[in-house]
Amino acid sequence: MNNSEFEKYLYPWQAEPWRQLQARRASLPHALLIHGPQYIGKQQLAMQFASGLLCLNASADGFACGVCRACTLIRAQSHPDFSVIQPEAEEANSGEDAERAPSRARKPSRDIRVEQIRDMQRWMGVGAHQGGWKIALVVPAEAMNRATANALLKTLEEPPPASLLILVSHRPAQLLPTVRSRCQRLPCRAPEQSAALHWLEQAGVAQAAERLALVGGLPLQALDPGPLQEIAAVLAELAASAVRASSSSGATNPSGAALDVARFSARLAAFPIASVIDLLHKWMCDLIAARNALAPRFFVKQAEALGRLASALDSERMFEFELQLRRARALADHPLNPRLVIDDLLIQWQGLGMARR
Repeated sequence: MNNSEFEKYLYPWQAEPWRQLQARRASLPHALLIHGPQYIGKQQLAMQFASGLLCLNASADGFACGVCRACTLIRAQSHPDFSVIQPEAEEANSGEDAERAPSRARKPSRDIRVEQIRDMQRWMGVGAHQGGWKIALVVPAEAMNRATANALLKTLEEPPPASLLILVSHRPAQLLPTVRSRCQRLPCRAPEQSAALHWLEQAGVAQAAERLALVGGLPLQALDPGPLQEIAAVLAELAASAVRASSSSGATNPSGAALDVARFSARLAAFPIASVIDLLHKWMCDLIAARNALAPRFFVKQAEALGRLASALDSERMFEFELQLRRARALADHPLNPRLVIDDLLIQWQGLGMARR
């Protein structure tokens, strides 16, 4: 199969992981852990592999035919021997059967619940309808809390015959060691920058290099960055304002000179707080790099402004603020008041240029 044919099914950087999966077909484990950065297509890789195993007329390369009864059922999300286990918040928008949709009496969970794993175990305990594999896909696996992961251990330790459990994880270190140790692992890496950039340009993405840098080299996020570019523009304006104010007033606090916290906070609060904190963290990482005479990784177009700011900031306060951003990100999915969080972070930003006494 040539590259163009391969890319009908998967992304070009997935050729090696696919080859490794096919090499394991003759002696499949009971559980696979496909892991790597988010936004590189791991779930599609897992779906294609499962589809190929269930297909009645799979190609020699392991790809599903797309037209047999099994493929038709998978496409309709109704194959009796294939199940996708994901957080309720994802299920609610995935066309799942109404019986499996979460109750409207409560907000859909962002975690994979124990009940979902127990339902899967009962389902796996019944023989395959098509006489072949029984396959369950758990994604993202780190959405399991400790109780859910412990419930899954029963299936990992005593798997039913002809069953395959595929875990897809963006952050495998968050999984219980007992879960990781019972799975064969397949690491997936982000593509080289040149390969990702070529793919984005072939897809007709404007400003592909800038987008790819902003998302840390993750091609599928660069394809659809959501509000990230708008947030980045506000942060760039914030930095430019501080540089101008510092140059004109001789201020010793360039990060906070003439900074209108209320105005910038109001603009940033219009975006998802997790995205705002993620980009603030990337901004700080680039500032720290600039302080050490290194090129920016994320905000490549703002290299000059980053350099001017970094030279005047207090190094110790920069690292403290970077740590605070990581702590804020850990809480970003909780029901906090976004405006208050952003106000607090911008006030801390103002203090970065103040010399310690």
